[in-house]
Amino acid sequence: MNDQLDGPYRKLFDRLDSLIFLQAPHFDDVWRWRWQQEKKLHARVLKSGKGAAKGLMTQDEIKKFVAHYQRVTQQNLNCLPRRADVVFRLDSHRRIQAASGRLVQEGVLTFGGANGNFY
Repeated sequence: MNDQLDGPYRKLFDRLDSLIFLQAPHFDDVWRWRWQQEKKLHARVLKSGKGAAKGLMTQDEIKKFVAHYQRVTQQNLNCLPRRADVVFRLDSHRRIQAASGRLVQEGVLTFGGANGNFY
C-alpha cells in the first residue's frame, strides 16, 4: 500500500493544499460510527414514508462492508498521522481531543483544548 501512496497516488497528494486526517481512536469505532450512520439513514427513509429503500444495509452487511476496508483503514490509522499536515485525534464520540501536525507546529492552527475551539 505504501508503494501505491508514494507512486500512483503521489500526483493526487501533490495537488492538495493540506492533508487533514481525522484519527479514530480504534478500528472498532470506525465500524460503530458506520453502523450509526446507517441507522440514521434507515430512520430517515422510514420517516419519509417511502418504505424500505433499496441499498440500505443490515448490521451484518455493515460488518462485512467495513471488514473489506479494515486493512487499509488500520494502515491509514498508523501511517497518515506522519503524512498529514493536521491530525485531529478523535474520541469514541467523534469529539476532537487534540490536534497535531505541521500546521499546528507552525502556529497556523491552534487548538483550544477542552472547549474544542480552533484559532
